[in-house]
Amino acid sequence: MTTQSTSAERVRSALSYLSPEDRDDWVKYGMCIKSEFGQEGFDLWDAWGSQSDSHTASSAKSVWKSIKADGKRTIASLFYDAKAAGWKDSGTYKKPTKEEIEARKAATAARAKKATEEEAIAHDAAAGRAQAIWDAAAPVEGDGHPYLVRKGVLSHGLRVGTWEIVREDTGELITVSEQALLVPIFDRKRKLWALQAIFPSDKNLLQRDKDYLKGSAKSGHFFPIGKSQMRDERPVYILGEGYATCASVHAATGHMVLVCFDTSNLMTVATALRESRKDAWIVFAADNDTHTENNPGVTKARAAAETVGGLVAVPPPGDFNDLHQDKGLEAV
Repeated sequence: MTTQSTSAERVRSALSYLSPEDRDDWVKYGMCIKSEFGQEGFDLWDAWGSQSDSHTASSAKSVWKSIKADGKRTIASLFYDAKAAGWKDSGTYKKPTKEEIEARKAATAARAKKATEEEAIAHDAAAGRAQAIWDAAAPVEGDGHPYLVRKGVLSHGLRVGTWEIVREDTGELITVSEQALLVPIFDRKRKLWALQAIFPSDKNLLQRDKDYLKGSAKSGHFFPIGKSQMRDERPVYILGEGYATCASVHAATGHMVLVCFDTSNLMTVATALRESRKDAWIVFAADNDTHTENNPGVTKARAAAETVGGLVAVPPPGDFNDLHQDKGLEAV
């Protein structure tokens, strides 16, 4: 990996012979650049991509986040295509002037500002869709859904409704499930921002058992189970990932548990919680992902705990719902 300015200028030179209009090429060269420069390559790729008439700052940010720098596409592929398009690799590239550097910084800041504005609009629109879906859904009684039965947990205010997606290529509205278990995703003021859909099984057109409302704001938001209890005159909050895990922990402890949905959201939710509740006990009910490289469930939970002064509870391999089903609530 390299971040030398001359190498960046070499990539800019090569990109000037390539078009960002084709989406597949746009993504392909994003993979090439990310494999070489990591996260620092975003501005380089986005500046090139912004020349396309179809470019949106928020979409670029989202796609870049999803791109995996797994080595399947390297910077060599980009150079190969550029040479085929007529690029001559001279091997020497003039360093940008101070004025050029400042202009690039200003353009980067403008794209970042535009991305934030576009994301806010998309999040508001998704929040409206989430509310409409939620309002049309029916409350779940007890464990009245196959997922809840399978996991051995209760519904804590969940609903069941129809889950649909839009095919990007045709605009067609397609029903994934008419029995989707809906988990609302709130902010601290109980504003609904997003929904997670949990399907009866993964036998559907998505070939998975969970989905999120596209374009919605999940970061920093959560679903609360139960009410905050006190320990040593301090409120207790437990943070976990999936709904079933958090429902098991609540059933076993009686404490409020915040469903954060994934490891990347643990830190964001915990940081905001610590800012608002300086005296709180913050406990992370980690997933013990022993079969995943670097065990992200435990690693991310410990990092968040260190940041906010929290505690971490780690189950045997698996999660706390696995422990619940295997050994019972006493073990949890």
